[in-house]
Amino acid sequence: MKWKIKKKPCYKYYVQENNYKINEVIIGEKISLDDIDKYINYDKLKNGGIICCGIKNNKDFIEISFFENEYLLRIFKNGDEKTEEIKATDDYSMINEIIYRNII
Repeated sequence: MKWKIKKKPCYKYYVQENNYKINEVIIGEKISLDDIDKYINYDKLKNGGIICCGIKNNKDFIEISFFENEYLLRIFKNGDEKTEEIKATDDYSMINEIIYRNII
């Protein structure tokens, strides 16, 4: 009999710089809306300062990029992938909620 071991959550923030280098920061075993707000830099995305960024939890992730006045959220959860497009705004609370809902 094989035992399936459930991994503890390990939330990480990652960013892909314009030189294509990816940097990660460990957030921890729990995540909050405040963490998402702290790490996601929407201005850098909007101004082309970074290619993309995201938050991952083991194999699941939410990746955010910006193109033609829209934020593109690539959501990969439990082996399924979907995308959501959100018009650019200065109120990021809706995007943060989508990230939070899909990463916990």
